[in-house]
Amino acid sequence: MSRSITITPNDILQQAKYTFQMPGLVAQATHRQIIFDTAEREGLIVSTEELQQTADELRVTHKLLSARDTLKWLEQHQLSVEDFEDLAYTRLIREKLKVHLCAAKVPAYFAERQLDYAQAIIYEVTVESPELAMELFYSLQEHEQDFLGIVHRYTPEPMRRLSGDYRRIVRRHDLDPEISAAVFAATPPSSIKPIKTQSGYQIVYVAEIMPPELTSTLAAQIQEELFQKWLRRQTKRQDISLAIG
Repeated sequence: MSRSITITPNDILQQAKYTFQMPGLVAQATHRQIIFDTAEREGLIVSTEELQQTADELRVTHKLLSARDTLKWLEQHQLSVEDFEDLAYTRLIREKLKVHLCAAKVPAYFAERQLDYAQAIIYEVTVESPELAMELFYSLQEHEQDFLGIVHRYTPEPMRRLSGDYRRIVRRHDLDPEISAAVFAATPPSSIKPIKTQSGYQIVYVAEIMPPELTSTLAAQIQEELFQKWLRRQTKRQDISLAIG
C-alpha cells in the first residue's frame, strides 16, 4: 500500500537551499523585479496581440500542441492559467525592455570589438606524439595528403568523424589563446604548426577566415550581452531583502 506524502512550500524552499540553488533563484527574481520596475518607468506597453503571440510562441517552444497538452504541462509545473499569462508577459516585457535599452548601442559596440567577432572555419585533429604531429604537418604542407585523410586515420571515434566534429566555426574566445593567435594570423587555406595542449598535439587546418559582419543573429546576441551587463549593474545597486524563512 502506497504512503501519502505531502510536500509543503517550506519543503520546496529547504530543497532549494540544500541544493545550493538559492543564489541563482534570488538573482532571477531580482532581475525580474528590475525589469518590471524599469519597464513601467520607461512607459513600455504590451498589447493584447503581442501577448497572445508570445503565449503562442511559448506553447510551440514547449510542444504544447493542444489544450490538453497545455493543461497537463501547467499541472506538471504547478502553474495556473494566470501564471502562464504572467510568464508570457514577463518574456515579452523583458524583450521589449532589452530592445528599448540596447538596440541603438549595438552598432557602436560591434565597431569597437570587430576583431572579437571574426570567425574561422577550422579542421582539427589531436595526436599524442610531437614527432607524428610534425610529420603530418609537413605532409600537409607538401600536399602529400589532405586533412580529411588525416582525420579519418587519426580520429578514433567513428561517430565523431561521421558527424564532422573535427570541423568547427570558431571565434577568438572559443580557442586557447595560443591557438587563437595562430589561427587568426594564418593565411587560409593553410595549416598551422602543431601546438601542445592538455590532450596532446593539436594540428589545425584553417580553411577560411570570415571577416566580422553585423548580421541580425549577431545583433541579437550583442543585445542580449548588453542587457545582461545592464542587469548585473542594476543588481549591484539594489539593497535586496529576502522575506522568506
